[in-house]
Amino acid sequence: MKLRSLQIRLGIFVVVGLLLLMLTIAALGEFSKYFEAYYPVRAYFSNVSGIEVGTPVRLAGVNIGQVEKIQLAPIAPPVEVTLRVKQGAFIRTDATLWIGFEGTLAQRYLEFDQGSPGVPFLPKDGTAVVTKTDVQITFSTFLERLDKTRAIKDKEISDLLLRATDLADRLNILAEHIDKLAGDEEFQNNIKLTMAEASNTTEKAAALMEKWTEVGDETRALVSEARSTIYHTNLTAENIQELTKLLCEQTSKMAESLQLFVDNLSKSAEGLDSALVSLNEITGMLKEGRGSAGQFLTDETLYLKAIEAVDEVGLAAKTLNQTIVYFQEHPSDLVWGKREKRPWWDPFGLFTKKKPEKPKEEKRPAPPPPAEEEETKKVADIAVEPTVDP
Repeated sequence: MKLRSLQIRLGIFVVVGLLLLMLTIAALGEFSKYFEAYYPVRAYFSNVSGIEVGTPVRLAGVNIGQVEKIQLAPIAPPVEVTLRVKQGAFIRTDATLWIGFEGTLAQRYLEFDQGSPGVPFLPKDGTAVVTKTDVQITFSTFLERLDKTRAIKDKEISDLLLRATDLADRLNILAEHIDKLAGDEEFQNNIKLTMAEASNTTEKAAALMEKWTEVGDETRALVSEARSTIYHTNLTAENIQELTKLLCEQTSKMAESLQLFVDNLSKSAEGLDSALVSLNEITGMLKEGRGSAGQFLTDETLYLKAIEAVDEVGLAAKTLNQTIVYFQEHPSDLVWGKREKRPWWDPFGLFTKKKPEKPKEEKRPAPPPPAEEEETKKVADIAVEPTVDP
């Protein structure tokens, strides 16, 4: 008896332990999201109609977090929404945040697009800020109007459901008396009319639901087109901004180059003016006979001395040339000196003496006649006189 009681207690303990283990596993699976790492992202909206704490946040259709807090901000846009985003989600700084809806009841959610490749990601230190654009705010207004339209349609559907419920009640009442009035012809006609009315009502409800489905499809297509338009508009604005910046830089460089060219041209003009003034001064000095060059052009004595110096240089060059030719023909004279030719019987010149030679007179060129001197001076003046453009 005691053994059986112990077995029962042990079985109960094992069953309770298994139940607790299952509950613990379920709880961990349910609350595991609270142990994940998140980082905050602040977003500013002009209107957050339909957005509540816990609203999901998505990136390219994947859930990456939820709305943590909604509060009014002292800056514009006036509503600040704090998002809890998973650490594994990387959002680019140019990503667009927009409000979407899903399902028949148009449940709201926030979604980021992927942004542009190569753009840095939002920081994960709590300083990330995202602001919606005016186009997106207008789109939110459009969604609000769509919600109002949906509310009207929901009211019509509710009225239709009330009518269907009333009709079902009437059918139940008729079913209770169907046995009693089975043979009554008037009752049968009423049944037929009621069934026809119910069929008509069902057809209207089906048509209304079909129209509502078409409206939902068109709305989703419109939302997709609006989102694509917003993305391309932002991309075009960025391209225009980059082009404007490039044009400004190129214009500034061209202006600097043009200014440098003008400065160099001014300096060149100043240098040319200075050179012309110096050339005019030199020309005047040559005409007046000042300086070495002026005296050379105007003094006849210097001219004659120059002619004599040229002749002497020519004579010295001729003598040097003859000496070189002689030593090339008689290289031994460089060692023994030049020896005179003597007869074989008087090798040392003891009995024969060389007669002294008469010195040769140098021929000097006669000075040019006066007419030639005047022509020479004229040619020199013409060669020296500068030509100044008017």
